[in-house]
Amino acid sequence: MTILNEYNAVGHNSFPCEAAEQHEKRLRGVHDEGLNVEILLFISSWNSILFGFFLDVSPFQAPAPNQYPVGSQIATPQRHRTEDPMASFFPIFNPWRTVKIAPKEEERLSPHSRDDQGNTPLHQAAMRGLKAEAMSEIQNGADLNATNKDGNTPLHLAAQARHGKVASLLVKLGARTDISNKDGDTPLHLVAATGHVGIAVRLADKTGVARTNKRGDTPLHIAARTAQDHMYTFLLSRGSRRDVENEDGETPRRLYGF
Repeated sequence: MTILNEYNAVGHNSFPCEAAEQHEKRLRGVHDEGLNVEILLFISSWNSILFGFFLDVSPFQAPAPNQYPVGSQIATPQRHRTEDPMASFFPIFNPWRTVKIAPKEEERLSPHSRDDQGNTPLHQAAMRGLKAEAMSEIQNGADLNATNKDGNTPLHLAAQARHGKVASLLVKLGARTDISNKDGDTPLHLVAATGHVGIAVRLADKTGVARTNKRGDTPLHIAARTAQDHMYTFLLSRGSRRDVENEDGETPRRLYGF
C-alpha cells in the first residue's frame, strides 16, 4: 500500500496529493539506496525513547499534576504497555516502566492514643528505650502515669526492660514510683528481677524498699528468688528485711539460702 493510500485509508483525505507523491518518492529513493524504511523508523522511535529517558523528556504526553493519588502505582503511558517485545529485554530503557509515588509522611499519633494493650506512645518509647521519642511525647502532653491494661505505667515498662536512661528521665520529670500494677508490683518490684541496680537506686530513693505486692513479696523476695546477688545486697543495704514472710510463708533469707 502506498503512502497516499495509507493516508486515505485512515481518513486523511485532505492530504495534498502532490505532497504525498513526493514523500513516497523520497522513501522509495531511500529504499533504492539499500536501506530499509522500517529499520529507519524503528531506530528513530527508539532514539526518541532513549533521549527522553536520559534528558527526562518523555516521548509521550506526561500525566497532569495531581492526576494520581499519593501511594498509587502508575505507568507511563497506560496504553500499549506490552506491545513492544524489546521492552522485556531492555528493562532499564523501558518507557513503560512502573513509577512509585512516595507516600506523604504519616501524621503523628496523639500522645493519648492507645494500642490494643492499652499502651500509649510513651509506653512504647519506654519499653523500647527510646529516650528522645519519650521526651518528645512528654513535651506533647503525654501522661507520665498513664496505665495500660496490665496496670503498668511507662516507668514500669522502662524498669522491666532495663532502660536506665528512660527510667531516669521519667523519674526526673515527676513520674510516680509508687504505682502498683494489677499484680501489686511497683517499678522497683519489676526491676528487682532484672538486677539493674542503677534503676533500683533511683526508685528506692523515692518509695523505699518495704512495699509488698499481692503475693506478699517485697523487692527483696524477688531478688532472692531470681538470684540477683547485687540487687539482693543493695536492697539489704537500704534496710530491706530478710525475715518478712509472704503469703506462702517464704522469707528472702530462705529463698536466697542464708
